[in-house]
Parts: sequence; structure tokens; C-alpha cells
Amino acid sequence: MKNIKNYRSAIISLIMLLVCSYNSQAQSVDEFKQNSANLIERLIGKNDIFHIEKIEPKNNKSLFEVELVDKKIVLRGNNITAVASAFHTYLRVTKQAHFSWGRDRVDKVTVPASFDKIVKTSPVDLYYQFNFTAHGYSTPYWSWEEWEREIDLMALNGITHPLIISGIESVYISTFIHFGYTEEEIRSWLVLPAHIPWQLMGNIYSTNDAISQSLVNNRKVLGRKIANRLRELDMTPVLPGYYGLVPNDFANRNSASESVTKPFILPQGGWAGGYDRPSLINPNQTTFSLLAKHYYAAIEEVFGEVNYFAADPFHEGGKTSGILVPAAANKIQQSMLDHDEDSVWVLQAWHGNPRKDLLSSLSIDNTLVIDLWGDESPAWNRDGTNNAAFEGMPWAWSIIQNFGGNSGLTGNLDTIAQQFSPLGVFNNANQDNLIGLGMAMEGIEQNPVVMDFMFDMRWRDRNAGYQDIGQWLDDYSERRYGATNPHAQAAWRILADTVYHSGPYHREGTIENIFTARPSLTTLKASSWAPNYGPYYNEKALENALSLLVEAGSKLKDIETYQYDLTDVARQVVANKGRKILAKLNKSYQRKNVADFKKQKDLFLETMLVQDDLLSSIEEFTLSNWLNKANTFADNADDQKIFEENSKRIITTWAPIDSNLQDYSNREWSGLIKDYYYPRWVSFLNYKEALLTGHTEATPPNLWIFEDNWVKTQAKEETNQENLKTPYELAKALLLTVNAQ
Repeated sequence: MKNIKNYRSAIISLIMLLVCSYNSQAQSVDEFKQNSANLIERLIGKNDIFHIEKIEPKNNKSLFEVELVDKKIVLRGNNITAVASAFHTYLRVTKQAHFSWGRDRVDKVTVPASFDKIVKTSPVDLYYQFNFTAHGYSTPYWSWEEWEREIDLMALNGITHPLIISGIESVYISTFIHFGYTEEEIRSWLVLPAHIPWQLMGNIYSTNDAISQSLVNNRKVLGRKIANRLRELDMTPVLPGYYGLVPNDFANRNSASESVTKPFILPQGGWAGGYDRPSLINPNQTTFSLLAKHYYAAIEEVFGEVNYFAADPFHEGGKTSGILVPAAANKIQQSMLDHDEDSVWVLQAWHGNPRKDLLSSLSIDNTLVIDLWGDESPAWNRDGTNNAAFEGMPWAWSIIQNFGGNSGLTGNLDTIAQQFSPLGVFNNANQDNLIGLGMAMEGIEQNPVVMDFMFDMRWRDRNAGYQDIGQWLDDYSERRYGATNPHAQAAWRILADTVYHSGPYHREGTIENIFTARPSLTTLKASSWAPNYGPYYNEKALENALSLLVEAGSKLKDIETYQYDLTDVARQVVANKGRKILAKLNKSYQRKNVADFKKQKDLFLETMLVQDDLLSSIEEFTLSNWLNKANTFADNADDQKIFEENSKRIITTWAPIDSNLQDYSNREWSGLIKDYYYPRWVSFLNYKEALLTGHTEATPPNLWIFEDNWVKTQAKEETNQENLKTPYELAKALLLTVNAQ
């Protein structure tokens, strides 16, 4: 056993060395310095403050240094993500700027008179970013401008291996034209950008009109641009791998290999939302190898050199009847290795996957498992043995934290800190195959404090002990707002003990706002798999945190990061109030108290509009911000209508039929509340009031008709009038209302 462990450790060390140095070796020293300088200039403008040096990793570990030398700040790193982390650390320590997934604050960046040298070595050398679903719930219609910003932000936070999918449509088209299909037929099989992550995971396929060639072309150009920039910054693009997805009529156009046992095609049954899954070709068939060969050739043509491939056969179900899973897995991996002998198969640990029999035939040198939900439902020790996780394969501990891109303050800061403590998984002697960290949120651009905390953990010494979260948040507040403000610091400590604490229950994402739920007097959640209960924390404490943030506003009200946080906390307080009003509504209804029912009904609906108004002051919290991305991605009026409908569909009904995916991706956004959620509640509560007042002939509203029509109706062009009140004024007024209730 000891020899096996030593062998595994040697292999893991080699993998870490390759991860640490692969991309940076492709650049000359001059390119290394220039690409690093370009990143810094994009973020803070032209400057002559920083000097960049390339250094070697330490014991196969990523390394950065920050030092004041001759009135210059010297940033050293073994790759550009390390240099970017050094730059980020300098800004954090000096409090001169704060970059985040929830607005930025940038002061004039200067050189201090003195500065203590900083040296950081990472306990991990692989930092994975993106759940497949994030490309549907957050980025489907991003332009290059948004992607450029995202890539720079990833570099600042030490991300090394982001999953990208823009442009994958071209790969499938190029592949299947060799197997009896026209380009238009495959464009008819492919789904639109907001839904394509689930096609890549084998959950759905299209039965609608073909996606436009213009969309395919634009996504292809964008995908190559993203991949090139990632490589420029020493990041490794991870692309979807091929594991056998085929149109369901593939067998009608292609013959099975006579030398291989049937089945040729594996029907995969159904998925959530009433969707049929695309079929899989048996990887043990010769035709699979031919498909894979064309697929990976197309990958290289579209994206350039790629050797990390994410692929998850049998994701959330699927059927394996009649297939030898170990042999099939071996064939899937071998097709990657035939393309590039250094290829790595990236697998998501989710819902029982990857199965032991699947892992049993894979190469330890060429496999990486992402334990997606390590903060709530870790898969690494699901058998309870504490043996090397995932059959000894290299793996990364990750968080999901957000489901569906839902709004809501949430994040397990205490759980994250625990993993890096002496008793955490990163100090578990049996887990020497743990080589990475990951953020696999289903939706990004929310709860920026969680991502900021993960950056510190990415560079935290394993022997540093448990991170004091309150102390860390004091510093976070200071650098995020650019000032030491006791009220803001006290507010953040309360947030750590409430919404950002793991709580007593296992839960899938945030406690949802019932405003976003299909109306019911007893509803506790909006979506099928969300927590079926209200806040697990002290709600009065959260109101106190809002009060403290409002007090801090006398000095911070013009700071954009403060405005974002203040509005987000106020939004959560209003959401919690909505639950209490609904409980009173139900109580009045059960007691047949018409007067009180009308009173509570008016208050509930008024509170929804108050929240809509509050959120209108922050662009990121508006429906128009989401729809504008879809509209500007289109080249013509037809695509504009289709893209807008796709964007509206994913955040509301999800599927084109009434299903269990309804409101899975609910959002608390201005415009969406007023135009979608509010009318649903009005019609429902009017119906309940009619029954309560003796109108027994009243019929319940057909919510699906309203919902589907709303999705299909193109939004009127908005004048985008700016809210005349500031976020601070809105939150202050809201607090007075809350305190009066």
C-alpha cells in the first residue's frame, strides 16, 4: 500500500509541475512581461509603477512575490496568473482598488514610501472555474467586452483552468457533416446559447427551427478570441469533450461496426422538464472513434491547441444498459489521447458520478475530477472510508454556492475556511491526490464576497490555521469601500453569522424569495429543488446589518461597491418581509377575515413594487441589463426576437411546457418583478379574494398562459430612465418602513 501511495504521489507531483509550467513555457520572457503589463493597464490604465519579473515555481508550486525596489513595485510570478495575483494582492494590501464580481472601486494607484515584501506559495496549482450551467444562466449572450473583463478578473483571482463553450456549435456541425448530415440539420438539432450547456451534458436537444448561421459564426469567432486570451494570460482553456452525443436518427444514416457487440446507439430516455435526451453512440463502436477524431480536429480548428476536455456521460441519469462502462470510459479517454497524448479528461463529481466502474479504466496521468459541491455535499468521501478520493485520481475541491443564478445572499464562508484548517481536507494526509480548487457556481456575478474569500484560500498556507472570518471581513470591508468604517465592518460581521454561515440544514442554494414563486398562500420556495423552508438565521440581525450599512452611508454613499452591497442586503431584508406578510395573508384567508386579507394583500403587492424600485437603482439588478445583452448579440431582427425569448425563457419557465423546471432560475430583478412576478400574484390574490367574498364561480388564473405569452412577447424598448433616487436614499427609506412595521 505504501508503494502504491508513493507511486501516486510521484505521478501527482509530475502533474502539478506540468500544470504549473505548461502555458508559461509557450511565451518568451518579453511576451510574458508585455501580456502581464497589458492586463494591468486594462484594469487601472497606463502607469509606470510596476516592474514584472518571471521566476521559477517553488517545489513545483505556483509562487508570487511583491516587493518595493527603487520606487517601483516589483511583481514576480512563475506564470501570468501568479503575476496577476501579485498585482491583486498589492491592491488589496494597500487598499487602493478593489475588483470583484459585484462592481469595482479604483483609486489612483501609487507607490508607498515603504512596503513589506510579500511572498506567497499556493497549496494548489490548479484553480478551476465555471459550471457548465453558468454559460446558460450567466454568460449566454456575452460580448467580447464582457468576456475580456471576466478573463482579467479570473487572472486576478488566480484561476488557471476555466471551462468555455462559446463556439462549440461549429465543432458539432463540422463533425456531423462527415456522417450524412447537412449543416442546417445539425443547426436544427442544436439548442440556443442559454440552453446549450444542458445539451453538452446530454440532457436535451432541439426540435425547433435551426439556429442561425450568423449565431454559429459569431460564437465561433468569440470562442477563439476567448481561448487565445486565456492562453495569453497563461490560463488553460477547458473545452467540452466528446463522449458520444449523436442525433437520435444517427443509426438510420450510419451503420454499426460488425466487429463490435451491440448496442450501436444507446437511447438515453428523458430528463427534467419533459425533455428527451439525445442518444449516445456506444463508445466501444469503431464509429465512435471516427466521430471523436473529427470532433477533436474541429476543436483545434476553432479554438487552437486544447488538451483539457470536460465530459460527463450519464449526467443526472441516462442509461447504461448493455454497455460495458469501464471499456466505454477507456475508449472515451483514448480518443482524447489520440488527439493529444497529454490530454486530461475533466469529470464533474455530481449525483453519483463519476462512477467507480467508469474511473477504474482511466489513466491517473490524464484524469481530473472536480468535486463540484464540496461545500455542501462533498463526493470525495462519500463511501466514508477516508481513502484517496475518486480511486486515486487527481481531483479539485470546489464549491457550487449558487444554483440557477438565483438572487439571494448566501455562501458558506465557515465551511470554506474549515477545509483549509488543520482538520480540513487540504490537510488530510490521505488526500495527496487533491491538487486543485474550484468555483463551479451555476450562476456567477452574485455574492462577490465568496469569490474574494476563495482567492485568499487559493494562496493560503496550509499550516496557517483556521482563518478568523470576522477579522478577514474587517479587512474586506476596508478594501472594498476604500475606508475603515466601523459601521460597515460591524454589518459584515453580522452577515458572516447569518446569510454567509452554513446553517444547520443541508440546502441547494439560497433561501428563495417567495415573490418569485408560482403564487400560493403556503409557498415556501420558488423552484422544485430549493430549500423548503424560510431563513435559518436571525432575521432581526440581518435588519440590524442593513441599519449599520445605512449608517455607514453618510461617508460611503458615493462608493459603487457600497451601493451594490447596500442594495443587495436591503433586497434580502425585503424578501424576508414578504414571507411574513404572506403568512399573515394565509392566516386571514383561513379565518375568513376579509378586511385583514385585503389589508395584507395590498401590503404584499406594495412590498413587491418597493423591491422593484429599490433594485432599479443598480443596473446589474435589472431585467433590461440581461435582455440588452441578448439583443446586442443579434445581427438581425429575427435573431434579436429569438435571443430575447431564449433569455426570458431560461429565467422563468425554463422549458417550453409547464414543468418541474418552472422558476428554477428565478431572479430578483427590477422589471422582472414588476412585469412578470407581480401580475402573477395580482391575478392569484384577486382570485382568492373573490372566493373569500362569496364569488364561488371564480376560476383560478391560468398562469401558464400568462407566463408563456410573456416569454414570447418581445419587450418594449425601454427609455432606461435612471431612478432619480440613489441606492442610499432608497435603502434608507426602506429601512424606515421596515422599522415601522
